[in-house]
Amino acid sequence: MLWPQALVLLCSTVFCVTQDFAPVPCTCGLFPTDYFDYSSRKQPVSKPGLSFVLDHPQAQPCSLDDLQCADKCIKEILVLLPNSTNNNVICRNIDRDCFKERGYFWIKNCRDVWAYTARYTLREFCCKNGVSYECPDDDSYESYSLYH
Repeated sequence: MLWPQALVLLCSTVFCVTQDFAPVPCTCGLFPTDYFDYSSRKQPVSKPGLSFVLDHPQAQPCSLDDLQCADKCIKEILVLLPNSTNNNVICRNIDRDCFKERGYFWIKNCRDVWAYTARYTLREFCCKNGVSYECPDDDSYESYSLYH
């Protein structure tokens, strides 16, 4: 009687393990400054402001190494960022207001774990009520208050 139960348990364990290690295609994420502990490089604590799976000719997971994945992500995000619609997507996705925060690039490649690329945007993001606005030159809190 123990044999079928052991087989079911083994199959369940194998299924869970293979499900956890399913290859992940090159995925790009742009996280605002305070979504992760910058000094420890621990995983971000929330969803990215902008995220997408790269649609490239070799769409097989694990066909790109991490550096290739990161380079392709950076190029794609730099094309998307100047568009104000995408900035509003970022502001809606982060679910909070932000003032002069940079976006940090992370990737998932092969594994379902975010990896920090040590790259970030020079441009700063300002969001109020899910809408992007141009950050003021003066970074004092008073000027932030005047704009809203």
